[in-house]
Amino acid sequence: MVTDLVIRMVAAFRHLMSQLKGGLVVRVAISRTLLALSLIGFHGIARAVDCDAAAVDPDDAYWDNSISPSNADMNRPVYALAIYDGKLIAGGYFNFAGGVPANHIAAWDGNSWSTLGSGMDDWQVSALMVYDDKLIAGGTFTSAGGVAANNVASWDGSSWSPLDSGMNDYVSDLTVYDNRLIAAGGFSTAGGVAASHIAMWDGSSWSPLGSGMNGFVSALTVYNNKLIAGGGFSTAGGVAASCIAAWDGSSWMPFGSGMNGGVYGFAEYDDKFIAAGSFTSAGGVAVNRIAAWDGSAWSPLGLGLGYVALCLTVYDNQLFVGGAFTTAGGMPASYIASWDGSFWSRLGSGVSYDVYALQVFDNQLITGGDFTFAGGKVSARLATWTKAVSTDVVGYQDYLPQTRHLSQNYPNPFNSATRFEYAVPTAGHVALSIYNALGRRVRVLVDEDVPPGRGVITWDGRDDHEHPVASGMYIYRLRAGDLDQSRRMLILK
Repeated sequence: MVTDLVIRMVAAFRHLMSQLKGGLVVRVAISRTLLALSLIGFHGIARAVDCDAAAVDPDDAYWDNSISPSNADMNRPVYALAIYDGKLIAGGYFNFAGGVPANHIAAWDGNSWSTLGSGMDDWQVSALMVYDDKLIAGGTFTSAGGVAANNVASWDGSSWSPLDSGMNDYVSDLTVYDNRLIAAGGFSTAGGVAASHIAMWDGSSWSPLGSGMNGFVSALTVYNNKLIAGGGFSTAGGVAASCIAAWDGSSWMPFGSGMNGGVYGFAEYDDKFIAAGSFTSAGGVAVNRIAAWDGSAWSPLGLGLGYVALCLTVYDNQLFVGGAFTTAGGMPASYIASWDGSFWSRLGSGVSYDVYALQVFDNQLITGGDFTFAGGKVSARLATWTKAVSTDVVGYQDYLPQTRHLSQNYPNPFNSATRFEYAVPTAGHVALSIYNALGRRVRVLVDEDVPPGRGVITWDGRDDHEHPVASGMYIYRLRAGDLDQSRRMLILK
């Protein structure tokens, strides 16, 4: 899901200041401040017992940089990703893709980059959507392919066209609802018609959705046959709606009691509706930048994220989240993390700066943003994460762990359940056991031959006789091949 343009302005400020020329006026006003960073209380304790914090993460093998291996390949941030005509489309602030001039939008066929006409003028593309067999691009521009187009335009595979007279200000997100294109952003008119931050295109003209919102709209999706909008507003259609609202085709309504901060991304996962942003409360429940809706109430996703979440998608049966955070579930996670329904996981060493867009393409997770490294490799604003799960995956051997490794358990400390992860590059016998402070073994978790790859084991805090163990310090030990590694963990009840 595409984030609000205002948030992206903050993240890209350093780049803009170096690129602005005399007379250029930035027309979009920054109207709010990001919430302060809130770290999880036991984060310091968890890191203190992680004796391999500086070690190379074996999961970095899942990162690939062939889509953009140098700064010359993608020279500025990527803000939006979509699939059109069998190709990955990237939109952003860049003017080079694959070393070829490309004004703010380009296509990747799996091997090389190509342009979409002459692209856009002015500033950036921040939203992409396919509608009526055309690629729709939104953002901050006044022409597309040399044709006048105010902040929104369509590509039919060979040329760009305007959508009527467009919008009078930026477009931050696009979706399709009830066979119509929905655009959202900071505008107050669409096609010359009053439309407060959200409007609908029927193929020939723009129209408002009720009286719209009283503040910016940065995220759109469809859920339970309703259009869901998120952003920084407090009313929708004149009705109180705190940063999130639903449209049923004729009127706006609140979505629960809403959030206390901006909403920038949506997804559906594990039969729940997920919202992410800068908020720390959802429906009056304490959460950290991400929350799940079960149809009647909001709930947190574990300990959540340490800072703003900007985009979401589902891949490999997990929820992936990108943003400006550096912790997930209280543990280090550099700007991207995954949630499996119970636990947060980092993606190797992650990326080096903010993530703005996520898209699944060719069975791979494409990550876009303003980073220059991914998994320790030079990856300019784009990188690919591929989680190999079986030997029939193309290039499977390239994604196997290179060394045997035991990760710190998560969460740590814990009081009910915790998870262990280990990596083995070759098939062989693996033994993973838990010992108390006296050195007595209390539980055998694994004692068998396993295939190469990564193993994930959850422990419920019980011994081999299914009795709950007491609070205190415990040791878990992995023996695999020539590796004999132990780590500490703390149970608090």
